[in-house]
Amino acid sequence: MGHIYREASGVLIYLGNEWEGLGIACEYLELAAQREDAHFAPSLQPHLEVRGQNISTPYLRDNLLRLFSSAWFSRVWTVQEFVLARKTTFFCGATIVDGKRLEQGIVNIRQHAQSRCCGPHSILACGETFLNVMAQMEALHAMRAFPQAASFLETLHHCRQRRCTNPRDKIYGMLGMEFKGRASCLQPNYDISVEQLFVDVAREQLEQTRTLDVLSCVVPGKRRTSLGIPSYVPDWTLMTKNILTHHLSVDHLMTLPHYNASGGFPAEFHIGPDNRALTKGIEIDRIEALGPACFFSDLASCGQAKDYVKEARRLAGLPGSPPESSEAASARELAFWRTLCGNLAVHVGEESRDWRAADPAVDYESYLQWSDIVNGVPSADPQLDDRPAFEDALVATLSARRFMRTGKGHFGMVAPDSRLGDVVMVLAGGRVPYVLHEEPGYETGNGLVTHSFIGDAYVDGFMYGECVGDDPEWMWLNLI
Repeated sequence: MGHIYREASGVLIYLGNEWEGLGIACEYLELAAQREDAHFAPSLQPHLEVRGQNISTPYLRDNLLRLFSSAWFSRVWTVQEFVLARKTTFFCGATIVDGKRLEQGIVNIRQHAQSRCCGPHSILACGETFLNVMAQMEALHAMRAFPQAASFLETLHHCRQRRCTNPRDKIYGMLGMEFKGRASCLQPNYDISVEQLFVDVAREQLEQTRTLDVLSCVVPGKRRTSLGIPSYVPDWTLMTKNILTHHLSVDHLMTLPHYNASGGFPAEFHIGPDNRALTKGIEIDRIEALGPACFFSDLASCGQAKDYVKEARRLAGLPGSPPESSEAASARELAFWRTLCGNLAVHVGEESRDWRAADPAVDYESYLQWSDIVNGVPSADPQLDDRPAFEDALVATLSARRFMRTGKGHFGMVAPDSRLGDVVMVLAGGRVPYVLHEEPGYETGNGLVTHSFIGDAYVDGFMYGECVGDDPEWMWLNLI
């Protein structure tokens, strides 16, 4: 199908039947495409308005939502037809909408939210359907503009929230796209089981990339897979709670290239016929203390980040408030700050979110500003718009994670279903450490300790090859 979409002069897309309010919805999106300077939020000037109505007007908003409720915006197979086509044209009954104008209108609205003049709350106020379509179209726009910017694995994860009738199409629906690096060699085969396909995807990624990045796509938390697949294999049918949690998981995947926990050693991860894996690693320590699990699904829950940080400070044995400057901070205070943000800072631009290494001279100050705001005004409206940039990195690092302290006093962020006594290891080929749970009663026949995979982790002091050295002492282990 990918070849057909690329070679076609245009692709016609049917969204459904026409209705009375379709016209005002299309006019609004056309105006958004024309007026890049016009704000989405009605409280700002100039703002988007058609026929005297803006996004706060129920009639306009309801008809936009009706347009965006079309299944086309959430399906797997629609990605290829939009991204690969030279030209797209949408049809709602007899109404015709140029695909580029629709795309540009939505992108302009999203840019106003990302630049924080309008703020994410203005889009969230329109409901989850509106937010979902904004995010999905923004992703399609990025794929069209930068067709080889994402790897096959990243594309699978970016499109994870999209739906399909046959779960195999979560994989097959992406094969025709263009990717950064090597494309998948998998071919559509609807005779194999879903479980075998997902294991094959993991095996191919491990062999092609010689990294363990695919392990970071395992959905964390109690919503474990119902499929009969190993703990280290992502279940691509699992979706996060909503588009906000999905975006935070995408952020998490985008941070991986900034780390090098295994010091550049390639993956040695061998999946046997019984799907048991043989790999090697270096033990960092075991988990001794755990904070509560963090699941951010809306702006109000993001505002609770201060409570998680407060409990983490208690577990870390630190005083209630951080020192007033990075110069005055102890080594453990700085380690705690790095753990909260993953030792990264994020810059939110017009077209992307760019991660970089945190700079104590700049980013610790942002941490202090955030701490003063959230602790000085307990009843503050939990909106992210006016918060220091530190909160972006904090929420992304905390999301679907929990703070932990090891027996030797190391700080980290681990998967929410991590348990006391779980081992934290660096595995060959892993950019980040991983939490594993020993399975003492599991017989493998090779005499090695067997573990189940819990999730990836940030462990301060072990993210850049510190425990590997020139001649590491690897231990072999089983993963099931």
